Amino acid sequence: MKKTLACALLSCSLVAPALSYAELPQELVTKNSIAPMLKSVMPAVVNISNLQHVDFSKIKLPPGVPKSKLPKNPILVPKSTGSGVIIDAKKGYILTNYHVIADAKKIRVTLKDGRQLTAKVIGDDKGTDIAVIEIKAKDLEQIKIPKKGYTPNVGDFVVAVGSPYGLSQTVTSGIISALDRNNLGIEGFENFIQTDAPINPGNSGGALVNLKGQLVGINTAILSPDPAATFTGIGFAIPWPMAKSISQQIIKYGEVKRGQLGVYAQNITPELSEAMGLKDNEGAIVTDVMPNSAAAIAGIKIGDIITEIDKKDIHSAADLRNSIGLIRVGDKATIQLLKDGKRKTVTAELISPKAREKVIADNDPYLVGMTLQQVENFSPKRGLIRGVKITELNTSSAAWNAGLRQGDIIRDVNGHEVNNLKQFINTIKKNDKEAITLNVARGQGALYVVLHS
Repeated sequence: MKKTLACALLSCSLVAPALSYAELPQELVTKNSIAPMLKSVMPAVVNISNLQHVDFSKIKLPPGVPKSKLPKNPILVPKSTGSGVIIDAKKGYILTNYHVIADAKKIRVTLKDGRQLTAKVIGDDKGTDIAVIEIKAKDLEQIKIPKKGYTPNVGDFVVAVGSPYGLSQTVTSGIISALDRNNLGIEGFENFIQTDAPINPGNSGGALVNLKGQLVGINTAILSPDPAATFTGIGFAIPWPMAKSISQQIIKYGEVKRGQLGVYAQNITPELSEAMGLKDNEGAIVTDVMPNSAAAIAGIKIGDIITEIDKKDIHSAADLRNSIGLIRVGDKATIQLLKDGKRKTVTAELISPKAREKVIADNDPYLVGMTLQQVENFSPKRGLIRGVKITELNTSSAAWNAGLRQGDIIRDVNGHEVNNLKQFINTIKKNDKEAITLNVARGQGALYVVLHS
């Protein structure tokens, strides 16, 4: 049966697995219930309605239904519902999923006490599926936050609170089934908590809490073979530390600006470890370093093994990507790595892709937006062709605007034959004019292109 990954957008609850009372905190055992804990959690979890405009003039009506009965102007109707968690009662900040509030014309928040308020979007981050919205209201209650150093464990009992299928203030329970789930294709940056606490459409943005009522994660998605996306025992939540980091950036800056380290990396398999004579399989091995990147400036090389970012262990390429994805442009990352078998610590100041392009432009303005590869192609018409092939090309670059295209082979620069990348770069560096002339082989033809810096 084909598996379907479904993000929870609407909301219902399933029968929760029974908890072992022997495992509950003593204050909860006496009542054989988690109700005392939920008294502080449920007021902090809200229902969110994503309202969209509907233009009835564009709706095809059944025969015999007069259009005069329909509203003449577009009206706001709920497109979907989800959940949210109050993280700051004084400021009215609510943490939810990006997909819950995406493209909303108006956001309506319903509190546990029945009050309905209009929310304002503070900011969002599609890459992690996190958003922060704000409401203006008195007497709000916020969720409890775990103390610094708290770490959830597989087997911990957890409770999910949200609005599945629009049924607000629904509680389900289960355990943490796994940690650090990634490569699921749900979000751009994934480090999910997996749980068997029933999560259904509409639980998105709701709270996953421990038995102390502390926020463990933000319920986000389910894995289901059912196209209708009903719960089958596998749900995912964004861990609180990741949600916290992103929400803090959103609250402070209104957006998330990720820094770029500039490396490509892969997991270290047992076969690779054995072939390279490594002692273990921990870390992520660097397979490529982008020129003029933060990594290159910090001295990171191909073959280095990154084992730690800002004192957080790196076990895989996904760990590396997620850790870097939480660091803002301009911030410095302390990176521990294995270089030729020796441990070394470097510091890299993460830059934005645009900043890296500026560095390239300052050094070699003609190369901005192009990825080049040295080639030797045989053409029945021309025989052997040597030159530099454009393998990637940014459509907003000067090279694109000049008429160059992906697949072009540059054979000549300012009348000088170029057979390889070194010749090409050296010839460009010697150019003292405002433009260069390139002779390009394209398909079965050829042309000249004038490229301005």
